[in-house]
Amino acid sequence: MTLIGGCIRRYSLANGDAAGNSIGGPGFRSRALIPVALPRPSSTSGAILCNKWTVSNVPGPQEPVRLAGVGMKRIHFAFSNIMPQVGAVSLDGKLSVNFVIDPISVPDSFTLSAHFLDELEALAAGLGVEISGDMSALRTQADALTRVMEAALTAPMSY
Repeated sequence: MTLIGGCIRRYSLANGDAAGNSIGGPGFRSRALIPVALPRPSSTSGAILCNKWTVSNVPGPQEPVRLAGVGMKRIHFAFSNIMPQVGAVSLDGKLSVNFVIDPISVPDSFTLSAHFLDELEALAAGLGVEISGDMSALRTQADALTRVMEAALTAPMSY
């Protein structure tokens, strides 16, 4: 959760917003969709409306899991709306993190992958943990994804 919080903090600071107010605001469109998307009574709906981000952490089994005899390699969240939210779930010692972002309400949302990797490196360094794997390859993939998302978000739309 420290990693996700740090990523969101880095994003907010990069956008000149130490308080995180640039994410959603009084006119945040998804708030109007909540009664439609979640029509059942909920004791948490008020909290959801007040938060800029919803972050969920679900520790999963720390050993291999089989489903119908087949080993599961990954597990991901299913999100029911477009509010800014992050889900972190683990399975067999591996962490999967999913971001759901409405690019209209979260400016420069395509920069989150770089902020996530920056925070991962800073957290590992602060804890004295060596990162196994090639961070430069991850950064190359994140940069490519950033370019694709930026192009998609700035392209004119035709109907």
